[in-house]
Amino acid sequence: MIEFNTDRLCLRELQNSDVNDIFEYCKSQEVIEMVGMRLHTSIEVTKKYIEHELKKSETRAIVLKDSKKLIGTVSLRRQYNDYDLDIRSITCVINPKYWGKRYAPEAIKEIVKFAFENENVHKVLGGHFSFNMQSASVNKKLGFIYEGRQREIIKYQGKLVDAIEYSLLYKDYIEVSKKW
Repeated sequence: MIEFNTDRLCLRELQNSDVNDIFEYCKSQEVIEMVGMRLHTSIEVTKKYIEHELKKSETRAIVLKDSKKLIGTVSLRRQYNDYDLDIRSITCVINPKYWGKRYAPEAIKEIVKFAFENENVHKVLGGHFSFNMQSASVNKKLGFIYEGRQREIIKYQGKLVDAIEYSLLYKDYIEVSKKW
């Protein structure tokens, strides 16, 4: 798996030794609800999560260069379709201790660049649940184009909520990446 480096981050393959850093934020109900993952109730659940992700090679660890601390993950998952178009969706999860420091946009920019420039992807999808304003902000800052809303797709705090969807085509990427 290719490793990426930005000014502050290293995006590398997950490792079994990442278990404690991942468990630190995946045991948080707040984080899990934001991204729709399963709550990690034990280190064993996190170990299985890492094993599962390593088999697919779609998820990278987001690691601070200066401290070598894993602060999250970013995934670029293939979306299968009947037309054989290479469409990928991005998921980014950041430890709440590191929210608001622009790590998610930094990691996502690098993955989007890789998708379009190295993998020749046709389209990259991004999205969030309607209550997740941090992710909404990231999608907008990076120039993702609003595509639509899936109504009442999950329950959040006992209420049905929507999923908001965005995307970039290669031609969009060429324009928006000039502003990054």
